Amino acid sequence: MANPGKIIAAPINYNDHIAESIKDPGIAHGRTNIQKGIGDWGLFLKASSSLIGFGEEIRLRWPERRNDHEVELALVIGKRGNKIPRDKALEHVCAYAIGLDMTVRGPELQCFRKSIDTYSVLGPWLVDRRRDRRPEPPRSLDHGQRRRCGRARTRSTSSTTSSG
Repeated sequence: MANPGKIIAAPINYNDHIAESIKDPGIAHGRTNIQKGIGDWGLFLKASSSLIGFGEEIRLRWPERRNDHEVELALVIGKRGNKIPRDKALEHVCAYAIGLDMTVRGPELQCFRKSIDTYSVLGPWLVDRRRDRRPEPPRSLDHGQRRRCGRARTRSTSSTTSSG
């Protein structure tokens, strides 16, 4: 994706992540409404300058602060739309990819902590939606240990994303 118009992200989008965030004060940073999911938090924008391709170097902006990573299933939107009905949403998705979502922990809003240059990694492949209608969920490994495997049934709430 050479020059995306925008990157739309969903915070705290799995129940396991909510539970982890409640237990770990380094994630929540004093926010008390952490138990709420996408339905309450809404979506946020990430700077397009945060996007890099697979294999490119991630440059930690504040290495003295906690920097975390999460593997995500990225949807590449190929068709403009607004207020898209749930049953038509996949018609706007042109491809799937693995995304690595980096964040620096702290009290700032997500759009600041996750929009740092090089903090959104996409790839190594784009999979045409028409070829694979039910992609496998991303799996996060840390030194060979499985960290988190999110599935649709553990999302904190379902959401509809619109673009345009």
